[in-house]
Amino acid sequence: DDDDDDDEPENKDVALENAIDVVQMLLKLDAASLDGLITETLRKWKSFMTSPNPQLRQLNCVLLGAIIEMMDNQTATKLVSPQISAFVKAMEDENPRVQQAAVFSMGILAENIPALYAFYAAKILAQLRAVIMAPAAYTREHIYVTENAVASLVRIFRAGRGDRPLSEFLPLLLQLQPVKTDHIEANAIVKYFCEMRSDPAVCTPAILPLMRAWVRCVLDAGVLDDGAKKEAIECFP
Repeated sequence: DDDDDDDEPENKDVALENAIDVVQMLLKLDAASLDGLITETLRKWKSFMTSPNPQLRQLNCVLLGAIIEMMDNQTATKLVSPQISAFVKAMEDENPRVQQAAVFSMGILAENIPALYAFYAAKILAQLRAVIMAPAAYTREHIYVTENAVASLVRIFRAGRGDRPLSEFLPLLLQLQPVKTDHIEANAIVKYFCEMRSDPAVCTPAILPLMRAWVRCVLDAGVLDDGAKKEAIECFP
C-alpha cells in the first residue's frame, strides 16, 4: 500500500510536467513554424494513444487536454481534431490513470472547443455517467477517475452544453458523494457553486440546503485551499 501511495502522484506529475513543457514550447513558435511541426507531432501522438504502455497513453491525454486549455481555439482544434475519436474512446481505457486524464479533459473540451465537443457530446455524457455509476466508482483505485468525471459534468452543464438545463442537472449531481479526494477538482467545483449561489434560477430554495451540505462535506475533508475555503464559508454559511 505504501508503494502505491508513493507511485501514483509521481507518475501523474511526470505526465503533467511533460505535457506542459511541450505545450509551452509550442506556444513560443510563430504560426509558420507551428504549422511545420503539426504533421510530425500528430504522427507521434497517434502512436502514443495506441501504445501498450499506459504511461504514454496517459501522457497523450494530458497533453491534448493541456493544448485545449492553453492554446487558442483555432490551433487547438487543428491539433486535437485528428485524435478526437481516440481521445473520447480513452475514457473507457482499462488503466485508471489513462481514463482519469481523458475524463478530466472532456469538461475543458466543452468549455473551450464547443463545436468539436458537440459532435461527440452524447457519447461523452454517456461515458461520464457510466464512470460515475460504475460499481467500483468510489474504490481507492478509481476515486480520482470518478471525481474528475463529476467535475467534467459540472463544467459541461455550467457552460450550457449538457443535455438538460443546469437547474435540472444540479439535483442529480447533489445526490452523488461530494468531491473530497481530488483537491484540484474540489476547489474548482466549490468555486463554481459559489458563482451559482447568486443565480436564483439555479440555486433555488430546494437546492440551496443540498448544495450547502455538499460544500460542508468538502470543507470538512480539508482539501480546499485557503481562498476557496474562505469563499465557501462566505457563500454557504
